Amino acid sequence: MKSHSSLHPATIPNELIRSNHLSQTVLSPSNFIYPIFVHDGEDDIPIKSMPGQARLGWKSGMIKKVREARAAGVNQVVVFPKTPDDLKSATAEESFNPNGLAQRSISLLKDTFPDLEVYTDVALDPYNTMGHDGMVRSDGVIMNDETVYYLCKQAVSQARAGADVISPSDMMDGRVGAIRDALDAEGFTNVAIMSYTAKYVIASPCWILFFSRVDRTCFADSYPPDITLHITVLSETRSLAPLAQALKNGGFLKIRRSIRWILQTSVNAFERLPLMKQRAQTL
Repeated sequence: MKSHSSLHPATIPNELIRSNHLSQTVLSPSNFIYPIFVHDGEDDIPIKSMPGQARLGWKSGMIKKVREARAAGVNQVVVFPKTPDDLKSATAEESFNPNGLAQRSISLLKDTFPDLEVYTDVALDPYNTMGHDGMVRSDGVIMNDETVYYLCKQAVSQARAGADVISPSDMMDGRVGAIRDALDAEGFTNVAIMSYTAKYVIASPCWILFFSRVDRTCFADSYPPDITLHITVLSETRSLAPLAQALKNGGFLKIRRSIRWILQTSVNAFERLPLMKQRAQTL
């Protein structure tokens, strides 16, 4: 029989410790959501700033790519449309056009792959002449309530097209609860909401390139918290009000542009442990 001292963590082989921790986190293709960038045309258009990626023709290229993703085990996609400039307006009415590009793409995906899980992006920036998530008054003030009203119309139109999960990325106050009420009122009680709960201002090459996928300007959103405030944001995300709203109205919580935040938080945690400080500095 092994002695008590032999069971002390210091005597457990590193390989076993790593195995025990890693075994709690298993990722497979079915865990991932594949972003697809679509445009209202036939041919796929390469995105110069993102080698290997393209804005897909919604009738053919999109279906081909999703079929490839499904063959690899990925059965969840999120649709990002490239709205033609002549359809953009200050109030972004195109966002809830029942015959809009996003709505047509969603319907085609669900008709072609009935068991595919389709996520959508709810925000006005792809449809707004200013490229902003919300409506902006002439004096530069963001019109929160007016924006939320249109976001609800956008969400309902996407649900009507066949979306499984609505993902508001706009960061307007009160939009999750309002969208939930709007969906329920139209009978879409089974349509889930993946709520963006925190966004970081990271004017990094990666994010600027990602904006180029739908030919949008990266404003480095002026209203979300800066990355340097990640501890405050973590505290706010854990606070009762956002969590209560998310649990009541949304099925998911999402921290946008979070990789850098996760790394920084991990480094800060590691630096509190003398034995890990040297390794943390290498991150």
